[in-house]
Amino acid sequence: MSKLTVNDIIPGLRLEQPPGSFWKVARLINFPGEKIPHVQVVNERDPSRVKTVSINAVLDSSLFRRAG
Repeated sequence: MSKLTVNDIIPGLRLEQPPGSFWKVARLINFPGEKIPHVQVVNERDPSRVKTVSINAVLDSSLFRRAG
């Protein structure tokens, strides 16, 4: 699978956080005063589990990978 780019990060994108947790991008967030956008992701098995992480974390292949 190709490396994720900023343009790939859109709502609905499925991500895997090794080993085996699957998340779906819910929305992109621009916090006031922050230069780096953030992403809200929702756990596919338990939608009550929500994370907000920087877009840089999503782009780091050691933290997240695109899920098929």
